[in-house]
Amino acid sequence: MEGVAEHGGGAELDRKALPLIGGVGRGAVRSPTATQFEFVGKASGFNMPATCPQCGAIFPDGETCGGRFDALQWKELEDPAYYAVHHIGVPCYLLQHNAYSRRGWIEVRDLLRRFLRERWTPAMARRRYHAAGEPNGQGGSLTRGEKLPGVERIVWSFTVAEVRRDSADAYGADIRRWGERVLADSENLVRAEVGCPNI
Repeated sequence: MEGVAEHGGGAELDRKALPLIGGVGRGAVRSPTATQFEFVGKASGFNMPATCPQCGAIFPDGETCGGRFDALQWKELEDPAYYAVHHIGVPCYLLQHNAYSRRGWIEVRDLLRRFLRERWTPAMARRRYHAAGEPNGQGGSLTRGEKLPGVERIVWSFTVAEVRRDSADAYGADIRRWGERVLADSENLVRAEVGCPNI
């Protein structure tokens, strides 16, 4: 079994063989939670239903959020029509899985809002953030640091599990729907956290 090595009658996890959470390449992180789900399904020899403890996605065939997200990223790399919504899908996934620091979570959620509600493009976002320099002079990582409390209590109404892959049009519509649901589902938390009218 890929990702599992046999040792003394038992199965041991080969962490390097497991998929990365947060995309492919540099900046991707391995999730202990996702690793546990991958291991259980592979070590048992059959696909068992998995529910993601972070976003609540249910995969009846034993797939995981990380596995589905990685598959979507590869599809985007293969087909530019799918990649057209990359800037929306990645924040949705990482926000739901609380991959950002507190500051990063608020900033990326605001960027998602701008993409969807103000029709920003990735180029517009790059220009703004390069012109402004580092927000509030804080600098640093958007992922390292204290996590935003309360994200784990959000009941997400749309997850990576619901994203259709059968056509670029369906995929784009679902990614946009996912983004709108992330904004709506997190509205109360953001309102309480930052008290900002533009949420």
